[in-house]
Amino acid sequence: MAVLLLDNISSDHISLHALIAVALLLTYIAFKTYNIYTKNRPYPDVPLVALPGKTPKDSWIKYGNETIKLGLETTADNQPFQIMTGTGPKIVLRNRYADEVARHKDLSFSENIRVDLMVHYPGFEGIAVGVSGSTLTRDTINRKLTQSLGLVTEDLVEEATDSIHDIFGESSEWRSTKIKADIQQMVSRLSSRVFLGKPLCRNQRWLDIAKDYTVHIFNAARDLRAISSLVRPVKHWFVPNCRALRKDVKDAKALISGEVARREAAARALLAQGKKPPKKADAIAWFVETAQESGENLSVDDLVYYQLGLTIAAIHTTTEATCQALQHLCENPQYIQPLRDEIIQKVGEHGWAKTSLYQLRLMDSFLKESQRHSRGLSSLQRVATSDIVLSDSYTIKRGTRIALVSSFMDEKNYPDPFRFDAHRFLEKREQYVTVSAQHLGFGLGLHACPGRFFVANELKIALAHLLLKYDWSFDPEKGRNQAIEMEGQPMWNPESKLRYKRRKEEIDLSLVTQ
Repeated sequence: MAVLLLDNISSDHISLHALIAVALLLTYIAFKTYNIYTKNRPYPDVPLVALPGKTPKDSWIKYGNETIKLGLETTADNQPFQIMTGTGPKIVLRNRYADEVARHKDLSFSENIRVDLMVHYPGFEGIAVGVSGSTLTRDTINRKLTQSLGLVTEDLVEEATDSIHDIFGESSEWRSTKIKADIQQMVSRLSSRVFLGKPLCRNQRWLDIAKDYTVHIFNAARDLRAISSLVRPVKHWFVPNCRALRKDVKDAKALISGEVARREAAARALLAQGKKPPKKADAIAWFVETAQESGENLSVDDLVYYQLGLTIAAIHTTTEATCQALQHLCENPQYIQPLRDEIIQKVGEHGWAKTSLYQLRLMDSFLKESQRHSRGLSSLQRVATSDIVLSDSYTIKRGTRIALVSSFMDEKNYPDPFRFDAHRFLEKREQYVTVSAQHLGFGLGLHACPGRFFVANELKIALAHLLLKYDWSFDPEKGRNQAIEMEGQPMWNPESKLRYKRRKEEIDLSLVTQ
């Protein structure tokens, strides 16, 4: 290639700068080609699994769960195998390593996110800040959000009452709806009420940003993983989901920076009058307070990125969980009345106290069973940051990327695992937020989801309103949701429909806040 380039340059016009430019270009191409080749080369001595007639990469991207099943069926018990993802190979370990993987400090959750979710590209800042080495998000959730759950319950109840009325209405006639869009709107309002407060939580421009950013960021990462890493640095500028993502960030900056400026101006005005500004109980204030406590500099742009990251986690998790819960109720209507009875008894007697939410034990068990039936076969994806020797002497080399097989459908842990049993975890006395090697719905160990306590409360409040105020069934034309699988993770199909109609609730949920 170098010879062809040089042959086309007249010797009279060759300059040192031209030679240097050509040399640098060729060096870059050679480096990138070598890097791509080594990253995408399967690990030696580990079986590479792919469905018959599919390339290893297509097998994983389009049929992830089937690929994992094939690996489990065609390799010896406890033998690792590998899959070829859009960002290179990953070694899949059996679930028996779960506790060991989850607590090992040299198996990095953040490094896996950096690679798989393309956080070094513009637009992905909402995820990038969470894996930048700062603990601000985790500290804010643990110290502020989780500690304030009792304080924000009434806000969530009020927002659930108003948003569900606005979205689902009061008609006693059956209506069909693409349920994911409606639930996403509801969850965006509930989450934003806590994260941003009034009036921004009802600002439709912000709600659109919150919903769109959550969708665009996963779709953009998926699109980039499907593109050769050699051309990603240029092509990402033209990928529609990436362009939409950058616009979402720009619009979020305009809205949130305006809110921050308004608060700062109001605080200065009160201080000038000798008055103390009131403390705010929302994520904007919590991030600022936590950053000050830890001595971390926090720009307005940083605040926007952290807010977007929190929004992604809450909206994505709660939307999927609510849609799945409604589907499982439609499939198993025998559980609807017992769940309603529990809500009427516990909330009717104690109001929306923290203890009431804790005492919704059947709902806890139902949601945990719904989660068990809705997750993929892989979890706990990590990158080894040093050479690691596991307890049985299996060695993971530095730089190796791994995933763990989940055991949601393992009959050793769950008798008759494919049967939906809303009482399954009631008998085990496990809460929805409980994490274990047998149930990796919220992760495990060092990186178990810190926001799961907020998600659980938000979900219980929303589901209580949806259950007591509406009857639910499948749309007769669409039937059961046909999930969309993205690299082994089932996602609710946005085209799927459910039917609903208004019913008279037994207690007034909007007033039960004593």
